[in-house]
Amino acid sequence: YISDGKHADWCEKYAKIMLENFLGLTVSSAFGYWKSESGNIISEKVYIIKASTNAEIFEFNYTPEEYIRIVAERLKSDMGQEAVSYEINGVLHII
Repeated sequence: YISDGKHADWCEKYAKIMLENFLGLTVSSAFGYWKSESGNIISEKVYIIKASTNAEIFEFNYTPEEYIRIVAERLKSDMGQEAVSYEINGVLHII
């Protein structure tokens, strides 16, 4: 379980990271259900970050898709999550 305050802290941290290379973003809360590796059904509050960019503003040697995967992997590790997902152009990726 991650408290609302901790979620808010993570959203703020990752908004700052993502806005280094994105034009803008929106964060909204939702309630998610998923099946854990042990087979249990888990329900928890989730936060959805929607970001907009174009490849020309990127300062790194990554494509926007590569950058999002790197950020998602870091978020997964930092928050100790079993999995996180991200969607690019309608394609869902779960890591």
